[in-house]
Amino acid sequence: MTPQHASRLPRARWWWWLCWAAPLAMAEPLPDALQLAEPPQARPGECWAQWVEPARFERHSESVLVTPETTRLQTIPARYEWVEQPERRPAGRRRVVVRPAEYEITEQTVDVTPAGSRQRTLRPAQYETVEERVATRTGTVLKPDPITGELCAVEGPVEYQIVRRQRQITPAERVSEPVAAVTRTVRQRRLVTPAETRWVNVPERTVMRRVRQLVEPERQISVPVPAVYEMRERLVQVAPAQQRWVSVICDTNATPELLRRVQTALGAAGHDPGTRDGRWGRRSSQALGAYQRAAGLTPAGLTVETLQALGVAER
Repeated sequence: MTPQHASRLPRARWWWWLCWAAPLAMAEPLPDALQLAEPPQARPGECWAQWVEPARFERHSESVLVTPETTRLQTIPARYEWVEQPERRPAGRRRVVVRPAEYEITEQTVDVTPAGSRQRTLRPAQYETVEERVATRTGTVLKPDPITGELCAVEGPVEYQIVRRQRQITPAERVSEPVAAVTRTVRQRRLVTPAETRWVNVPERTVMRRVRQLVEPERQISVPVPAVYEMRERLVQVAPAQQRWVSVICDTNATPELLRRVQTALGAAGHDPGTRDGRWGRRSSQALGAYQRAAGLTPAGLTVETLQALGVAER
């Protein structure tokens, strides 16, 4: 590989770094003051790149009103109490018991199932199957006379059919057995002497009677219903987007030797850039970005700050 070809390769890769980093920083519109910032005065051999650091946000929890405070109607039922009130009753007559009725308890046996008898079969009946020849149609049939049209009895053949039936040989032998009655004992309350009553005169009088009296009628009251809140998270900007200029390696200084030493330093830092051949490829760019994010450096490509952190001196 010629020196001219090797020096052009880092230049192409350096522009790729800028294009890769710029969309992340320009995701949101910047204030005019950031967009019009002037670059620093570059000395001979220095290159500067514009780096836009995106705004930083944090998640904050806040209480959000879901249902506002309101009121609802609640029904209070009526309240009653029992009180005694005087009641005027007129004079009259009433029956009073002079001597109460007298009863006695007796026990009596009653039939649940009456006595009877039942048939028990000692030997069932015996049958045999017999065949009989039964005439299904007799020999005399009625046919109309072809000349006069009168019906005439004409002798014809007799048709028979064999029929099987059961014939009893020996009848069943049964005996009658007595069945005892089923009884139970019940207790009865029997009147011995009826009650003795008589009519008496009752004068006019006043009695106390318990009544249910309304104390407080049914009413409705307004009950407050508290508001309902819930915790929600939202993004809060803690730092606005900022633009600054960072010192980068010029394309004329990005020699294969310098790139090889950067690749070696990245590998020693635990970020594999692939083959250490001085050619800057995708794996080298990924390793550089991972190192810068881990070290908290500005991911603006191959910057002077990154070289100093890696311990690589620019020659």
